[in-house]
Amino acid sequence: MHWAIVFLVVNMSLSVHVTWADDASVLPSGVFRVPADARFSLPITKRFTPSGRTEDLAADFNRDLNSTTFSDLRLVEAAFHLAAGSATFGRSVVDFERHIQIYTLQAAYGLTNRLSFGVRIPYVTQDNRVQAALDNRTATVGINPAVPGGVAPLSVPGTRLPTTEDIQALLQHLGFTRVQDWSDASFGDICGKHSISACWSKPLFERVLKLGGTEARQGQEDSGLSCC
Repeated sequence: MHWAIVFLVVNMSLSVHVTWADDASVLPSGVFRVPADARFSLPITKRFTPSGRTEDLAADFNRDLNSTTFSDLRLVEAAFHLAAGSATFGRSVVDFERHIQIYTLQAAYGLTNRLSFGVRIPYVTQDNRVQAALDNRTATVGINPAVPGGVAPLSVPGTRLPTTEDIQALLQHLGFTRVQDWSDASFGDICGKHSISACWSKPLFERVLKLGGTEARQGQEDSGLSCC
């Protein structure tokens, strides 16, 4: 119990430091320090679900391309007397591979020999590599320029199987962007920090050590802490 009290007093009484990767030393007065580092992620292809399991990063993009996805296919079903939900272009097959890079600049300046101030500026970039294709083996409708809307059942003469590019063009026609590689870069939260050098007085140092059952001797250092 005594050592728990000592540990608490030490943590409350020592220097206050807020640091990121670099050490918490206080800079001498008038000294600048500008360290920088870079961190790179391994390829990210999975994500966590609300239940704590993992799934493909592109799970939301892999689905049957039927009237649930493209509601206009209901018009095709009605026009050609197809069963509800039977019109489909097939299934999308999409894979994502994300790469994240974090570059951090940390600048610090010693205002006095016991007080330093600094700033941390992170810059984050990410690249998402996309592979998108259409598996049209289960398709029941396709492209036919001769019919209104350009989509008809595959049984209609002149109708061809849909392709990946057809689906990409349909997405753009509906106001969506193509499913393709993308990248982004932005600054993260810019944080300030300070470092303060605190000095123990000899009476306080001796009282804390005695509380833990240790006698302090004149001029002795213990655990890296010295009397002033």
